[in-house]
Parts: sequence; structure tokens; C-alpha cells
Amino acid sequence: MATIGHSTFPVVSDLLVDMIGGYVGTRTIAAGLRHGILAAMTSRAEGTTMERVAEVTGLDPVYLGNWLQLAVASSVVVRDGNRYAADERVADALLNTDLPNLLSGVFGVISQPEVFDEFSNRLPMGGRASPDEASPSWLYAATRTDGSFYTQMIPVGLDQIPDLTASLGGVPRMLDAACGSGYGVVRLAETYPNANVVGLCTDDHAIGSASARVHEAGLSSRIQLLHESIEEADVDPGFDVVIYQGSMHVQPDLESTCKMAVRLLRDRGFMVVSGFPFPDTDDALRTPLGRLMAAMQIARTMMGGSLTAVASSVGLLERNGYVDVGTVDLTPLHSLTFGRVRKA
Repeated sequence: MATIGHSTFPVVSDLLVDMIGGYVGTRTIAAGLRHGILAAMTSRAEGTTMERVAEVTGLDPVYLGNWLQLAVASSVVVRDGNRYAADERVADALLNTDLPNLLSGVFGVISQPEVFDEFSNRLPMGGRASPDEASPSWLYAATRTDGSFYTQMIPVGLDQIPDLTASLGGVPRMLDAACGSGYGVVRLAETYPNANVVGLCTDDHAIGSASARVHEAGLSSRIQLLHESIEEADVDPGFDVVIYQGSMHVQPDLESTCKMAVRLLRDRGFMVVSGFPFPDTDDALRTPLGRLMAAMQIARTMMGGSLTAVASSVGLLERNGYVDVGTVDLTPLHSLTFGRVRKA
């Protein structure tokens, strides 16, 4: 058994305390989002009292006081006497759905039992979790994360891919190959008003949510939703763009999926893979961002897939005949890998 000397113990202790502190901050933010505390505090720039927040949220004042203490300690809330205000930058990143750096979904996902608790339960036996086992709070948090990724990608991310936007003349056809709850297909149709959009999804709950979202947006005439995978999809080829947001590496056969996208794209059409950029070195993994990526890997594993380093995604497209392959880093949590097909 190794003995830690007195000279190194403070360093190790600081490291572990930092980890515990990060966990506390994460759970504080997740609770604040879940109970609407942060939202209740952002309406008053001059701050508000604990009593007023308790009145608006219906929360117990004693427990709310504990939360506010945690939030001040975590630099989420600032205190001036008996008045509290959410830090403006933090509140924007957690609550402003129009901003591309929205992070509330990530905090929601990471604090759900479906991540660490279920992972711990499955350590002895492994196995893939069924979508039917997901709680409503998990689905809500995952949808928020998915939505923020689409906001980052459309149109800002797509505009950074050389020649993509310029190629969308006439009536472009766009395929979201794993459309989930429909946030992406609606955003595509709204951003590119001449486009016809197709969304594919194999999850019953998600396709139902997508149908409702499309109907609410009044875009049913331009968006077609199919309860099918890309391998099964009965659609005509000739798409200008095929997008995979977040779920490319959940597919059972990545090589086959890439080849199927080639079949569906027109000559010089674009494949765009969007997702978390998993670290490709141990040094990068040993950072706060790397730890977050490792946690996201847990969720992917239980869905039957995996996160991959950006270089691996580039290699995947190149092996399957894509040209002009490249990457776009949108945020530290989000990258795009893209390529074009050449059929002529």
C-alpha cells in the first residue's frame, strides 16, 4: 500500500476538494433550474429578497435559504445585504433559449439518475437501457441539450462550412437523420424558408413530440416526419444536406450509416455530423471539460453507442468516400464534422 507523504497530501486534498465543490455547484444549479428559482430571480435586475422568491416559487423559506447560500458559494447568485440576484452571465447561459451557449440541458442531464445511478447499477451486468425507461425529467433535459446544439448549428455552424450555404439555391432538400423531438427540423424550415425538410426518428415518444412541435410551428406542409431509421427510410435520394445531431455514434454500424447517407445525398451534397468532441489524449481527458465528456460517454454507452474523438469522425467520413472533409468547433462542448459526396 502506497503512503502519501506530507508534502504531496495538500495537493491531492485540493484536487479532491475541487471535485467535491464542482459536484456541489452542479447539483445546486440543477436544483435551481428544476424548481424555477433562477427564473424567478432574473426578472428583477436590482435583485430580490428570499421571502419574495419563496412566495413566487412556493418553496420552503428555510430550504430556499440553504439553496441561496449554495448558489452564492457557487458564484451563481450574488448577494447584497438581504437581496439576491442571479449572475447575469450565468443566467443567460442557463435560461436564454435564444443564445447558442445555453447549458441548462447539460446540467439537467448530468444530474439525472439515468446517468451515474443507472450506470452504477449496470456496472456488474452491462446492457443497453431502453428509451421506455427514461423519466420525463431526463427526456426534458436531453431535449434542452439537443435544442441548444441545433441553435448553435443552425445557421451559425452551417454557415462556417465552406460552400454549404451557397449551395442551397432553389428548393433545397434537407434531411435530419435523427430528428428526436423535432427542434432541428423546425429550425431548418424556419431558417431556410424555401427548403423541404425530412426528419427521421425511431423513438415513439420523440416522434410524437416532433409532430406536435411541427404542427404548432405551422410547418406541416414543408416538414415530413418518418418513424424510421436512415437504413429503412422510404425517401427519394437527392438531398442537399444530411444532418446527424448527437446520435451518429449510437448507430449499430457506423460504416453502413455513412454509406446510406451517401446514397441519399445528391452529387456534391453535404453530410454534417454534430456532437460532443471527445478528448483524444489523456491530458485533455484530465480537464473539467474532459470529465464532462467522460460523463456524456456514460449516457451514450447505455444507449448502445459511444462518443468519438473528432479525428475519428474525420476518418470515418474519409473512409466512406466523402471529400472536402473538415471540422468546425462551435463551442468547447460542440463540434461539427462535415464532408461532401462526389458521384460524378
